[in-house]
This record gives sequence, structure tokens and C-alpha cells, in this order.
Amino acid sequence: MVTQLLKESTASALTKNGKRWKVVLAVPGKGTSGTYSEEVLREQGPNAISKGAKAFVDHDPKRSPKDMIGTYPDGAWYEEGVGLVSELQPFSHWEKFVEEVGPHAGLSLFMMGEKDENDNVTQLTPDRRNGV
Repeated sequence: MVTQLLKESTASALTKNGKRWKVVLAVPGKGTSGTYSEEVLREQGPNAISKGAKAFVDHDPKRSPKDMIGTYPDGAWYEEGVGLVSELQPFSHWEKFVEEVGPHAGLSLFMMGEKDENDNVTQLTPDRRNGV
């Protein structure tokens, strides 16, 4: 299998939690990049979205620091019945934007991983470029 970029979106809006925003990063089931099992998300997701992972405002593959909206200080964890979750800490100059847009926006996963011949995601690969 070949490690490749997986892009996936979630429709779950951000929920404010103090100065942070609880976010759903990935859910089990079929997505545009493949099918994600609970097992892969639970066992590999927290290592793939590590402490300090970056959040960008869009999908630009150049990933400019000007478009970095914040970080995930605690990394990710798997929440039963929900999926892979985290808390976004927006940078101060993005706080107002996130406050206004967050309750109406979903997120998109940007992560390295592998799939099998049936399009099942079999590996979420830790990479410094992984983020949401």
C-alpha cells in the first residue's frame, strides 16, 4: 500500500468550550477519501493528530502560515458514539472569525494514510503536515 493524502469533511459544527472550540475531526463510515472504521479512528487517530497539530482556514496545498487559524493543543482522542474529536485553540487574530463562523462550519481532515483495494482506510500515518 502507498501512503497518500486523505481529505475528509465533517458536517458537525464547532461547539465553544471556554476559549477553545470542540470539533469533530472524523467519523466512522464512508467518506470521500475512503471508508473509516471505528477501530482505525480509535487506535490510530490520536497518534496521527498529535498535540499541537495545525488548523488552516482552507485546503490550499501550499499551507501558508498566514492561513493557519490555530492549533489543537491536546491533539485528538476518540469519543465513543461521535468519532475522532479535539479542541481547536484559535490564534487571537482569528478568534472573532471563529466565533462568527464556527457554529455554522464543518471541518476537513488533511491527513496522510493508506487504503486497501476496497477503499478502506487501513492506516492513519503520523506526519507533521497532518491537521484539520
